[in-house]
Amino acid sequence: MLSIVEEALLVKLYYKNSESTIAALRAYRYMKGMRDSKGPIASSALKKMMKKFEDTGSFASRQRSGRLSTAAAVATTVEQTVQSMSAVAAHGERSAREVSRQTGVSYGSVWKALRITLKRYSYKLQHKQKLKPPDFDSRRGFANLVFNKMEEQHHLRRGLYGTLSVEVHYSCHYQMSVQQKLRRRPQQPTVLRLFPDQTFQSFALSRFYRHWSTEEFLYLPKFTDRRTYP
Repeated sequence: MLSIVEEALLVKLYYKNSESTIAALRAYRYMKGMRDSKGPIASSALKKMMKKFEDTGSFASRQRSGRLSTAAAVATTVEQTVQSMSAVAAHGERSAREVSRQTGVSYGSVWKALRITLKRYSYKLQHKQKLKPPDFDSRRGFANLVFNKMEEQHHLRRGLYGTLSVEVHYSCHYQMSVQQKLRRRPQQPTVLRLFPDQTFQSFALSRFYRHWSTEEFLYLPKFTDRRTYP
């Protein structure tokens, strides 16, 4: 795109060379030291530019009648709605679908206005539980409660074994999802085998204490088998 100075130079050369676009472009390339026989614009483009200059006396775009473009109008509406939502929200978060509901504009138009016109990109807040030192006693109490229930009701042990084994085995040793693994072997669920010196209680406690241990998975077994425990 030509600058104002370059456009003014082309106008000067155009009238200096008897209003010939080809001669004006040739003289411009000679002054700028351009070896290429083409450029900076085509002869037809220079002719249109000179016609516009003679009609308006300027190279600026003419003022258009009618309403603004749809993209500009939607971007203005979306930006105002986003600012009002940010002032009300607790953490300043906004939702494109909520903006679409409030403004009556389609979700696709809102997304284009946010992403292309306003240069705003989406993000997702994910809330995590923050463990505090007092939580250690509560988690240990819950573990002891589970053990007492298992002693009273023996059928809970099978379900707890399967839950812990599926959680640990599929999340730590494979990148494949749990659903894909269970579809592949639906008849015999994978169950963890404990070390000889490791009891079920120590293994279960490690699942509750692993947030405080220096090694994230302190008691995780290195191998698995497909046997089900009674």
